[in-house]
Amino acid sequence: MTQNIRLMGLLKFLAGSLVFAAIVNYFMGHGLPTGSPFKIIGPAIPGAFALVGLVEMTVGTPYQRSRLPGMRWLVGSAGFLEFWSWYWRSY
Repeated sequence: MTQNIRLMGLLKFLAGSLVFAAIVNYFMGHGLPTGSPFKIIGPAIPGAFALVGLVEMTVGTPYQRSRLPGMRWLVGSAGFLEFWSWYWRSY
């Protein structure tokens, strides 16, 4: 059972990473969206999906059924830090 969860986590990580890398590559050539920082949330969703896959692959527990109390905060804080690091690089 744990191997299936780890395999699905690996697939989520790879798929999310590839899509996020393609989005970042696009923005590197065309520039980041100007205006509100909330315009970056949409393109950052595949990165958050990849982080969830990374945590599932590492821990071996599905993210939605986690029994670890700090795991959701870990993924949430990593996504928040990713968003703000991307936001501040645009200035």
